[in-house]
Amino acid sequence: MVDNLSKAIEDETYQCKIPSNYKVKVTTQHPDTYRTLIRHLHSEHTIHHTYQMKHDTAYRVVIQDLHYSIPITDIKDELQKLGHPVHNIINIRHRVHKYPLSMFYVDLEPMSNNKVIYDLQFIHNMKITVEPPHERNTILQCTRCQLYGHSKSYCTRPYKCVKCGGNHMTSECRKTKNTPPKCALCSGEHTANYKGCAVYKELQQARGKPTTKPPLPATQNTNPPLPPQCPPLQPVTDSASYSQALRGNKETNSPDDLGTHLTILLQEFKTMFSQLIHQNSLILNMLTMS
Repeated sequence: MVDNLSKAIEDETYQCKIPSNYKVKVTTQHPDTYRTLIRHLHSEHTIHHTYQMKHDTAYRVVIQDLHYSIPITDIKDELQKLGHPVHNIINIRHRVHKYPLSMFYVDLEPMSNNKVIYDLQFIHNMKITVEPPHERNTILQCTRCQLYGHSKSYCTRPYKCVKCGGNHMTSECRKTKNTPPKCALCSGEHTANYKGCAVYKELQQARGKPTTKPPLPATQNTNPPLPPQCPPLQPVTDSASYSQALRGNKETNSPDDLGTHLTILLQEFKTMFSQLIHQNSLILNMLTMS
């Protein structure tokens, strides 16, 4: 490999590193050396993948609250007048329903004044907000070879189907729905972009990212307490009064104790009525919470 690279570039202009037993990483010191090396690898039909150089990477921002019906050319022209040359503008769509949102990805040409765009407040007389894009939590996956860590734009590896793992483009796959999928990375019965794949989990763990959601913390029971049980009523007989049935006393009272028994009956009735009100309040609270 070194002898082959020496045909195109000088030995002092690049370094090699072995990140694994099956890969060799070549880093060049100058952009011109990088371009020369890429042309040489293409001419030799060498299987490889590479990355975009940092000074060629567009500066991406997100413009919010800008109506999706505004033509992209109008947005591009106005940003150009404000000193922000635009490389590309993409209208963001809902990830499920795919309808357009009032948000745009804007890729600016790399310049020293790129961060000034965050001070921009109006476009087409519309109040806007400019923010940096959210950090990607998932690993970039190539849709050409299905390997992680690079994109198809800088990949020359053989095609791998995301559905069946065959050596062809995914758009040319003839797998039927009744045929189980096959992962091109681990040969499991799932597609190559499945986030439960063992290869993906290992890469996420190497990055220190959790592959599954952490368990929910233990919380206190927020369910309302059950209403208190009323004391059981004693069966009523023909020879017992209502107050005697509540008290469990079947003895006949004398007429002299009628006032005392009446007072006790009223107190017991008041207690039962209070418990009934309390139970109704608890039931209403339970219905409101549900």
